[in-house]
Amino acid sequence: SEMLTVGRLVGRLPFSFDVNFDSFFISPSGEYLLFCKEDRSVILYKVRLQSSQYPVLIPHIFLPRGMMIRRVLWTADERFVTILAVENLNMTRNSVVYRADLNSSTRPAESGNTNFYNTKDQEVADIIISLDGKRVAILYDDKVEIKDHHSWQNIYTINHDLPKNILWVTQDQIIVAGRKTIKLYYLDSGNDRLLAF
Repeated sequence: SEMLTVGRLVGRLPFSFDVNFDSFFISPSGEYLLFCKEDRSVILYKVRLQSSQYPVLIPHIFLPRGMMIRRVLWTADERFVTILAVENLNMTRNSVVYRADLNSSTRPAESGNTNFYNTKDQEVADIIISLDGKRVAILYDDKVEIKDHHSWQNIYTINHDLPKNILWVTQDQIIVAGRKTIKLYYLDSGNDRLLAF
């Protein structure tokens, strides 16, 4: 028997791949590939793109100098991809959150030809997806925002002093670990429980 099952070739990148500076992220179904060239040019490819006699617009963004991708999140149906890019300079956090609606007929007008748009969320430390992929928790220095992963609308705000990490327990329960306290929050009732100092 074979030790490694060899897959089939489905496409080829139009760039050489440098293992020192380039990276890539594959969607859960394998239909999309997010390719990051030299930590700045981020290009979204549809792996099974049908050949066409017409030019194809490929979603892309060009990250500001010094930024790098920290997190890539896909919705369960892979309609949306969210990218958190961060830069840490002089103890200040600079971050940008980009989203792409892969259904081009419904993308926001401000996204132009690229499908990617800036969500305007600033000073984001991290973004953690819920267990079912329908919600995301966005960590800031003084709070955690819970957003709907599809609409990007704010559902709930947790005021927590210096949150450092979170853990989704269920869709409606989340543990927030801060510098001073660790609490379990019940999103459906708005209650919380102190777990540790």
